[in-house]
Amino acid sequence: MDAAQEHSQSVRGLIPVWVAKPLLALTGLFMVAFVAIHMLGNLKILIDPDSMDAYAAWLREFLVPLMPYEGALWIFRILLLLAIFTHILCALALKASALRTRTPGAGGIHARRILASAMLPTGILLAILIVLHILDLTLGVVVASAAFRPPDPAFHAAANVLASLSRPLAGAGYALFLIALGLHLFHGIGLAVKDLGMTGRRGLRIAEIIGAGIAVAIVLGDGAVLCFSLMKGLAA
Repeated sequence: MDAAQEHSQSVRGLIPVWVAKPLLALTGLFMVAFVAIHMLGNLKILIDPDSMDAYAAWLREFLVPLMPYEGALWIFRILLLLAIFTHILCALALKASALRTRTPGAGGIHARRILASAMLPTGILLAILIVLHILDLTLGVVVASAAFRPPDPAFHAAANVLASLSRPLAGAGYALFLIALGLHLFHGIGLAVKDLGMTGRRGLRIAEIIGAGIAVAIVLGDGAVLCFSLMKGLAA
């Protein structure tokens, strides 16, 4: 047994396939909901930048005084981190299982197969870009713009987004993120519904259409924020 087979077997043994599939689907749909809500928050910058700053403050004050300041936000962050970790672990387990059971030369080249094969690489790329995004706009370190401003105590979420995405390199990275995200969601949402037990052809087709619509809406929404930021940067 070579090293690749040993790694495949060890990863596969972490989570049984019958557990990995629904976990992958549930964590994926949870993250889709987060990305959609995040996009709606980003769109505030196009209408009223001050409302985006107010939204950032509201997220930290949510459920106060029942919970400490930022308490609810940190609970959500931890849940999101656990979802990402579980999603990656399940994806690796399923990939390892697929490699062990794949028939050499089976299947032709078509759009569905290409999208399926892109799920793992786009997922890895998304994980890397999410880390960079957190360093940039949440922590304001390493890759953040020189104009980044932490709360003092006023929030500067809109100004930080504009300062970051108006940089050509950061804008290109965000565009790459949106492309990877769009491909991942386009195929992943319908696949998640299938893995959760839907078997009817009509229902699966509707799920695929809804998934494609959500993917396009998120990419267009966040893409509009990117274009707005780049134009602001050129006009400055």
